[in-house]
Amino acid sequence: MPDQSRKYSLPALDKNDWNRDQLVHLLKRTMFGVKQSDLAFFKNASMQEAVDKLLHPGTFNYPPPVNDYDAFGITVAPGQTWVNMPYLETESEEGGRLRSFQRWSIGLLIHQDLSIREKMVLFWHNHFATQTTISHSNFLWKHFSMLRANALGNFRNLVKEITLDCHMLRYLNGEKNTRLAPNENYGRELQELFCIGKMINPGYTEDDVKQVARVLTGWTVNYEKGIAVFNEADHDNSDKIFSSFYGHAVIHGHNGPDAGEQELEQLLDIIFANPETARFICRKLYRWFVHYHISEETEQQVIRPLAQVLADNHFDILPVLKSLFESAHFYSDAVKGAQVKSPLDFYIGLQRELDVQFPRNEEYTINYSMWKLLLEHCEQMGQVYGNPPNVSGWPAYYQAPLFYKLWINSSTYPKRNEFSATLVDFGFNREGVQISADMTRFASQFAQPGNPEQLIRDILEILYRVKISDASVIAVKKNTLLSGQTADHYWTTAWNEWKNDPGNSIKKNEVESRLKQLVRFIIQSPEFHLM
Repeated sequence: MPDQSRKYSLPALDKNDWNRDQLVHLLKRTMFGVKQSDLAFFKNASMQEAVDKLLHPGTFNYPPPVNDYDAFGITVAPGQTWVNMPYLETESEEGGRLRSFQRWSIGLLIHQDLSIREKMVLFWHNHFATQTTISHSNFLWKHFSMLRANALGNFRNLVKEITLDCHMLRYLNGEKNTRLAPNENYGRELQELFCIGKMINPGYTEDDVKQVARVLTGWTVNYEKGIAVFNEADHDNSDKIFSSFYGHAVIHGHNGPDAGEQELEQLLDIIFANPETARFICRKLYRWFVHYHISEETEQQVIRPLAQVLADNHFDILPVLKSLFESAHFYSDAVKGAQVKSPLDFYIGLQRELDVQFPRNEEYTINYSMWKLLLEHCEQMGQVYGNPPNVSGWPAYYQAPLFYKLWINSSTYPKRNEFSATLVDFGFNREGVQISADMTRFASQFAQPGNPEQLIRDILEILYRVKISDASVIAVKKNTLLSGQTADHYWTTAWNEWKNDPGNSIKKNEVESRLKQLVRFIIQSPEFHLM
């Protein structure tokens, strides 16, 4: 019998076309960088097995953020978590907690599980963009915990939770939205940025924005309990009448303590009944995971079928992602290497792919110091975890015609290369500990490190997403591992001599210097910035 689950899904990649190159592509797009150990884990996996594993969120066991900002431990002892501790409205305490969260997030991405979960958390963070500037650490923690819990869940349910999220209520002033002083901020963004998208007439109207704001009047924040609450006295209980875009739907005014909940459910029913909602979020997912350009052909052959999958599955996100990541379209040559790495993809991916070793969790001051450095570099490149520039998210995901190309310019490109060269050549001293990419450890992961050409091909398999010619491989080999020589044994002998005498610093330095030259050449080339 035919597979009915694929009735509306995209044409699948032929199982005979599944190979390591396809696997690397899948991992690059769904995680932050590809480690050699990741490839080893999926060595014998079919495409369906690999996709299913990546689409499983797993159990979140990563230790929560700790106090790395207050050595005196006035409210929280150094090294202990501040999560769910009493909120103190002071710049030093709250500022410290918020920065701790951002640094911790960098560590989380470096030590991510074999799952798409954290890439999806960042997707939702960009989609429902907020900033740490609202200065309430516990609300921030609960907000990201909610994104994580719903990362692969139901889009409609997530929109409802976002609407009543304390962090969002503060950020878009929903807590101040009352019948006597309606605030349209969230009512506008719910349609324009979160569900429908910017519409060209005929679309939703300015009056629709007002009607949504009226539906949501009365919701505010109880700071003592740290939850969203509904204040019936502040709710507009008159009828809300929508435009033809929403089929002239009417939400009759409700009374009582459940009025806010009842009207919100009706509002979401109206919004999610519109076909543009499914299409809009599928376009966002496509630009995030596949390609920024959506042609009319892509709209009809990819976006519309994915939107149908989403609607047929009551807005569960997982079936859409499964259909996308098992499709022939996702693995096409036009898609591979078509994305410019975001700052997070670049800096986090570099740590993971070069297998940079970090101290144990107990040595938190060293780890947080390195994560702070990475966070600062991401900020210089235009992407700070926790702080998109505005409610629209990062411009590289929506600003036509450049999109991803906005990440690279005459300022950011040399700074990326400067960082990568330092990581390989010297490393970074944090709290007296040198954190760097150990080149001999890195090379030892591969099957034949003593074979110079095979080693280069294995490294390129992880670090490059564009094909390189045989002639180029030979040229790179000659100029790096062979130090200008032509015979492979020039490298093989050096490698074997070091392996047989690893304590010999002269032999190790000889091998390391050539490996550094090789890896530096690869990661400073333009191709390395593509994925």
